[in-house]
Amino acid sequence: ISIPDSMIEIKEDSIRAIHQDSLIKQTPAQHIPKMLYTCIKQKSYTHVMDKGILPNSSPMVIVSSDREMAERIGKRHGPEPVLLTINTQKAIEQGVFFFQAGETIFTAKEIPTNCFTGPPVQKPKAEKTKIGKSDTKDNRNMAGSFLLEFPDQKQKRNATKRRRKEIGWKEERKKMKKGKYRPWTA
Repeated sequence: ISIPDSMIEIKEDSIRAIHQDSLIKQTPAQHIPKMLYTCIKQKSYTHVMDKGILPNSSPMVIVSSDREMAERIGKRHGPEPVLLTINTQKAIEQGVFFFQAGETIFTAKEIPTNCFTGPPVQKPKAEKTKIGKSDTKDNRNMAGSFLLEFPDQKQKRNATKRRRKEIGWKEERKKMKKGKYRPWTA
């Protein structure tokens, strides 16, 4: 479906503006709130805490003065985003320049590490060990010992052997077709 003199173009799964000059221009932000919010993926949280907030899919970091809006934007990148709170005064002192991109949307090139806060970094869960047992497993067999085999393990082995036997007739048939099967030599 095409509309004559349309301002946008739709191709397959993409949509873009035809006349880039008619788009809303980003203007330097005049009245910046004290706190801005943005969300990031959980996987990148430790990296962001070390390096700062950098743009990922867009050319600028997108932040919002509305916490709910930031969460909605963050859910586009992952199911459980991590909400970060940006102290704009610290960011401006560090040389961050904010642009206004809507009523509650702001953008910046990047945000340094000491200008935002977030929840504490979760450490990977360590495996629980029972008291009295060693952490390392000794796989060597002791002299005079044996391993127990449970019925379902034997059934799995027998099923694979059975499957190989069932496929064996196919191999013989293929050899016969190729003329390589000689029953007198078998």
